[in-house]
Amino acid sequence: MDVVANSAEEWREWLDTHGRSETEVWLIIAHQDSGRQSLRYNEAVEHALCYGWIDGLHRKHDAHSSRLRFTPRRPKSTWSAPNRERADRMVAQGMMTEAGQAAIDLAKKLGTWQAARDEAPAVPPERTHVRGRRR
Repeated sequence: MDVVANSAEEWREWLDTHGRSETEVWLIIAHQDSGRQSLRYNEAVEHALCYGWIDGLHRKHDAHSSRLRFTPRRPKSTWSAPNRERADRMVAQGMMTEAGQAAIDLAKKLGTWQAARDEAPAVPPERTHVRGRRR
């Protein structure tokens, strides 16, 4: 299903109406340089998290817009640091719904809230040589 939401309010309205019955949606978002009014990527993700949904695939829709696939978050999926920050911000702003809070609570219970690596893993010393030279 393709959905066009020109504002956070329209996106939240769709999520409120269909968030418990649909299993995926492709959100059409205009590129910033298109001159069209549109929801922006960060806003779309923030509000999806409020309903227990998450972004996935990103595809070109046309010359002026992209399609972003959103689905309900799987219970055992890990939360990236940016999404934890987004969720915390939405909770602080009073925007989180029961469904979104339930996804957060479950992630904390299962350990997937902190499971994602926040930093790149260190390179072992034995891997720092390339053809006899140090990197």
